Amino acid sequence: MDAVAYQQQLKALSPQGLAWNLEADSEYSKLLQSFSEALGRFDGDIQQVIEELDPRTATELLPEWERLLELPDPCAIQPQTLQQRREAAHSKYISRGAQSRAYFISLAKSLGYEVTIDTYQAFITGLSYCGEVLNPINARFVWRVNVTGERSYRFRAGESACGEQLLKIVSATQLECTFRKLQPSHSNLFFNYS
Repeated sequence: MDAVAYQQQLKALSPQGLAWNLEADSEYSKLLQSFSEALGRFDGDIQQVIEELDPRTATELLPEWERLLELPDPCAIQPQTLQQRREAAHSKYISRGAQSRAYFISLAKSLGYEVTIDTYQAFITGLSYCGEVLNPINARFVWRVNVTGERSYRFRAGESACGEQLLKIVSATQLECTFRKLQPSHSNLFFNYS
């Protein structure tokens, strides 16, 4: 609500009587006007605070979000745009962690990459069938991440900061670093760019 709406509301809630003169130039109306202006400013500040509670829209509190979430991540590419900083904070804030294929695919998606993951099965005599690939026993610990395309950031009015590039293309080094940091310790990870 704005100051005018608050003033109308305060006048409507005022008691009846001679002491409560609601004419435009009265002292009581001036008092209500000052209260309504303060309430209007407060209402605007509350909207800004609500935006700061979400790392996707935070501006003033973004450094505090980054401090709490231990960002920037060592895997992050520097310097980061405002959008990248917000996305990194949100991504870390909502991340739960796992070791499944689906988790790593969704993690890549949150970083802006489309990937598929291939795992391999060892050929074991008596269990494997004729025509299957002859993978060694330790092939079950190998997985390959297939990365398609590159990540790009476009300048967006209202989301980007003044002075940022209009288009920034980021290589997948952040994806590789993040995956290597989170991969299961017993596994071997390879990246395939196509």
